[in-house]
Amino acid sequence: MCEVELSTRVYVKMILHAARYPHSTVSGALVGRRTPGCLTLCDCVPIGHQLPLALSLEVALTQIDSWSALQGLVIAGFYQANAILRDTSINSATLRSASLIAEYQEDAVLILMDNERLSPCPGVPPLTVLHQNGYKQWIPKDKTL
Repeated sequence: MCEVELSTRVYVKMILHAARYPHSTVSGALVGRRTPGCLTLCDCVPIGHQLPLALSLEVALTQIDSWSALQGLVIAGFYQANAILRDTSINSATLRSASLIAEYQEDAVLILMDNERLSPCPGVPPLTVLHQNGYKQWIPKDKTL
């Protein structure tokens, strides 16, 4: 299990994507670099503001993979923010997408945004970072700020 670092760019783009579509579930791909013991998330690519269809998601991930390879990056994870304020569940499309990414990228992450904690000045980032354990279940990583 490696450490995960988020750049400011990733954090801001995820939050702005969720803020732009507060009435919808938003999701996107996380792009980054993998070094020994660390996964650095450099950018994210918003994919949609509704539950993605399998074909459109596959096309989007293929294009993101091509673009990221040119930049020397890899698709390192997936993010989601739910439409309902107190909803912290992960939908099946997001689980499938994150699991697919994890098949190709060791130490892939899934980030779930906590809508209830989204505020202009959060004390703790409103994010839950999950990783796959040995049983292919997504579980929260330990947080260190």
